[in-house]
Amino acid sequence: MSVVPLLQHLLDDHGNFHAIDLAGRIGPGPAAVLPRVRQILSERVEQNACNEQYGSAVLNDLWALVHVASALWGIGGMNEAGIVVPALLAALKDNDSAARDVVACLARTGTAARPALPQVKAALEQPHRGEHLWSGAVAFGLEVERSCSVVLASLTDLHDPAPARG
Repeated sequence: MSVVPLLQHLLDDHGNFHAIDLAGRIGPGPAAVLPRVRQILSERVEQNACNEQYGSAVLNDLWALVHVASALWGIGGMNEAGIVVPALLAALKDNDSAARDVVACLARTGTAARPALPQVKAALEQPHRGEHLWSGAVAFGLEVERSCSVVLASLTDLHDPAPARG
């Protein structure tokens, strides 16, 4: 029995993030759910933009946005970069405590993360991410640093010739 029909059924419920995460973890296999996951992400992005327009950005569900964007990347890969990367940047802009999950997903996108380079550099340079006061703050910061380093390494063109001396 294929899991795809079950995923399609579960994705009909916007709140079923377990199904979204599972679809992303399976990878390109459940391509049949790709349009639905793309639609869910578009709806989240649209709702967040509407909230911001009316001064209600506090209502934005950034964690859902990041999870759906990550799942969409897992299923569709580079073909989905045009929607995934802007969604991740929107989540990072609104809440730096989402940095760990956003930058981890950007690290998976490789060169598609190029538009995020300024935000990744800023996240790496930030001394206290999210001002977390709980004991996991150090681990959180180290995870962000590691993911930022992965993104920066993937975007650094090591094959650039040395400038000609004249």
